[in-house]
Amino acid sequence: LGIGVTSPIAWLQVKSTGTKETFRTDVPDTYDNFWRMYRNGTEYGRFVNFDGGNAFYIQAARGHLRFASGTGGNATGAMEIREQGGADAGYVGIGTYGTSFSPSCRLHLHEVAASTPIAFQISNNSTGYSSSDGFRILNDNSGRVTMYNWEASEIAFGTGNTGGGSLSERLVINNGANYGR
Repeated sequence: LGIGVTSPIAWLQVKSTGTKETFRTDVPDTYDNFWRMYRNGTEYGRFVNFDGGNAFYIQAARGHLRFASGTGGNATGAMEIREQGGADAGYVGIGTYGTSFSPSCRLHLHEVAASTPIAFQISNNSTGYSSSDGFRILNDNSGRVTMYNWEASEIAFGTGNTGGGSLSERLVINNGANYGR
């Protein structure tokens, strides 16, 4: 079926003829507003509008929810969220996936290539977002773990109670003349 196209190349193809939205659905204000995806009569996923219209969900009806790029069984640049019901429910894995990778904690970064380091980086508009901006924790391909503050400033560690007390610095690694002290 082609809408806005004379020779569709899929079972349903919708083509915009202007600058307006290409596709839209409106449903009554009920909780029965799913777009469901089936394969051989079995539901595998949903796009859902819950909570009286205030939240939008993408749900895997069977198994884990994965976002990936690439083709075939081994996707690259993937993210996986583990399904409810197991001990690992809600665990998130990010990285390049092999066929046996699954996240083993709430946030797990993974790289299958032994020669490629994996890092976690935090930056903002003030620090910039290149590979030499912000703060980075890196696990290189030799097993060494390093922390870098790319902003020519100190790294501080602290403790405290934000609910009832103040936070206190306990260890500071200085930059400049007293570096490393």
